[in-house]
Amino acid sequence: VPRQRNTKAENAQIKAGETPERFAEKPAINAQKDTDARWAKKNTEPHFAYKKHVMADNKHKLIRDYGVISGEVHDSNIFIELLSNDLCKDIWADSAYRSEQNERWHDEYRLHHETICHAEQDRCARMMRDRRNKATNDEKIGK
Repeated sequence: VPRQRNTKAENAQIKAGETPERFAEKPAINAQKDTDARWAKKNTEPHFAYKKHVMADNKHKLIRDYGVISGEVHDSNIFIELLSNDLCKDIWADSAYRSEQNERWHDEYRLHHETICHAEQDRCARMMRDRRNKATNDEKIGK
């Protein structure tokens, strides 16, 4: 990842949505600066980037909507915005989209939602996930 090498004052102006004087005076510098991306940490590694989100239709295998947000915004903040254009009965989402606000939204619109669990190295977490998945399957079967 290239280093931005901005001064603290320039960074403050960028975060406030302004263009620093040095960027305005020299168009070549301004063209090389990405003033919309933000720093975010994934695990312990910092990234200066954007996040892309996609809503796909399971039946037709088509992308129905997408969103791009800056790196510091939490994934759950774009969830309702993506789904509000095209409500469907079933929603399958990554655990990053889970929040109390989204849970209330699901209940309000009576949507069925599942959280996709990724492979985990922790044995206890894996056992809890397996129990939850078994309970969900038993519920679907009617046991």
